[in-house]
Amino acid sequence: MALLGKWIWRLGSNNDGLWKKVINSKYGGWRSLREGEKDNKDSLWWKDLREDWSLKGWGRNFEEAINWKVGTGKDVLFWEDNWVGNGALKNAFPRLFSLSSSKASTMVEFGDWNNGKWEWKFVWRRNLFEWEKQLAGLLSQEVQVESLDLEKEDRWVWKEGEVLGYTVKSAYECRFVWLLWNHCYV
Repeated sequence: MALLGKWIWRLGSNNDGLWKKVINSKYGGWRSLREGEKDNKDSLWWKDLREDWSLKGWGRNFEEAINWKVGTGKDVLFWEDNWVGNGALKNAFPRLFSLSSSKASTMVEFGDWNNGKWEWKFVWRRNLFEWEKQLAGLLSQEVQVESLDLEKEDRWVWKEGEVLGYTVKSAYECRFVWLLWNHCYV
């Protein structure tokens, strides 16, 4: 499991090796582990990666074990990806997600640069009710913590070892602690 996680990590990292271009062409990249349809023609390796992605053996699924460190914002999905807080914004603000005109947009599509400073701009399908405006205010506060940086690329951060990133050892220890906790203390 930890070794398969290393492949997932490499798929989501910003290296542009030939193997990654082939995988992206054949399967659609790491996002298709989460969103893609299962196909009988998929290789056993890809099926194993897909299973490892959603497996709760990390104490949560693989996606919940990573955060995005935002750079340009062009690779991070605003509503779907874990980049602020403790999870995807679509789960923290389901009402606003349902009203958003841009459900599958990247962060960079949610604002503009104004005098060298990033300004968030939200577009809703209709005018918000008063109580929804309060939610929108909370959303604005939540996202103000992060600002885009034109000098840096978006990248994944492994929650269990932020300094080194993903390592098989840290994944194994994470898995071991999760098993120990769930089987010995629950």
